[in-house]
Amino acid sequence: MSASSSIIPSRLWTFTEHDGRFRLLAAAFLLLGIGFYRCLWDLVEIWKSQPEYEFGFAVPLVAAAMIWLDRKRFLTLDLSGSWWGGIPMAVGILMGVAGNLSNIWAVGQYGLLVALGGVILMAMGFRGMRAVLGPYLFLYFMVPLPAILHQDLTLKLQLLSSLLAVDIMRLFGMSVQLSGNIIDIGVTRLEIVEACSGLRYLIPLSGLAFLAASLSRAPLWRQLLIFLSAIPITLLMNGLRIGMTGLMMEHSGSQVVDELQHEIFGWLIYLGCLGLFLVILNLLGGQPRQKPVINKINDHGGKISHLPLQFAVVLGLANGLLVLGMELRPEQPPARQSLEAFPLLLPLWQARELNHSVLSAADETLQGYFVNKADQPVHLFVNYYASQKGGRGPHAPRICIPGGGWKVIKSDQVTITPRDGGPPFAVNR
Repeated sequence: MSASSSIIPSRLWTFTEHDGRFRLLAAAFLLLGIGFYRCLWDLVEIWKSQPEYEFGFAVPLVAAAMIWLDRKRFLTLDLSGSWWGGIPMAVGILMGVAGNLSNIWAVGQYGLLVALGGVILMAMGFRGMRAVLGPYLFLYFMVPLPAILHQDLTLKLQLLSSLLAVDIMRLFGMSVQLSGNIIDIGVTRLEIVEACSGLRYLIPLSGLAFLAASLSRAPLWRQLLIFLSAIPITLLMNGLRIGMTGLMMEHSGSQVVDELQHEIFGWLIYLGCLGLFLVILNLLGGQPRQKPVINKINDHGGKISHLPLQFAVVLGLANGLLVLGMELRPEQPPARQSLEAFPLLLPLWQARELNHSVLSAADETLQGYFVNKADQPVHLFVNYYASQKGGRGPHAPRICIPGGGWKVIKSDQVTITPRDGGPPFAVNR
């Protein structure tokens, strides 16, 4: 062999040689899945029910395929597990417990990915984590945004898309008036609802942009531009979709858009998003990155310590037993009267309308309003849940109020001092 020939490692570890590592790794992944099964179940339900997250089914498959196609490179790496992985794994498990107790599944879903990162560190160390960093970060795109962030982003996209659509329609000579997210085009009013915010384009396109950027051999700043390009592309194309819809309604004199036409137009716009992104990728990305084969050999004689990974399995087992204990723990609801017994007459207040229901998502619901002597109303809404397991439970008004068409302009806390001499307490307003 000449001196210029490629250096072939004198010894590569093989999957058979390190089957103990892979058995432990599989056990750790399985135990994580068991410990986070409620979070995973909710995640699948979201993929099935929310169009903007339907691509979530493909994310873990694509990440696994990326690792598998690059598997030969792992045979040349000295993958020694790191004890530092215990920290993110423990943090992720705590996030999972918090998600189970609070019914905020997004916390547990992100906790699962944090714990997964810890397992990777404990199995392959920082060098192995660096090798799978792209596929690992790509997994975060399968988790939905927290509800408050999702709602806030939806509202902002609705407003920006409305402004852009109005500019496009005016460019074609239309006389339109914008009021919030409602566009008055004369023959009818075009309301930009949540489904038209563009989030269904932005989230999957952002995932695709991240994937393309991670595979690109462009400099870091250009990779960042490739990823961020999903935002202006989405805004531009979604504004164009709404603007063209308004133009079609203006010229046809129709007050509604056919559902089939709306769907076809939506898919055409999505293809337009992909086309624009491919143009930007061609300008900024160049060819896919050729990952170098690192001539780093395992010098441990096949006797790498599996202690960090064994500890990961122990943590996973402890998490599974903890979750099982939480599921089997008997609940003891406090003794109480039915909400139906709520008084209609209170000091200085009298009920004008009070409805009791047991056919709601909660076990009991009471809603109505009271008035004082000056006929000033106070609205009352009470939900009672005998159990908050399985995703049942209340949610913050910051989520449901905007969903009902209202806009929260101020949110703070006020202190109420009871007139009967009881201790003061803080309430959200």
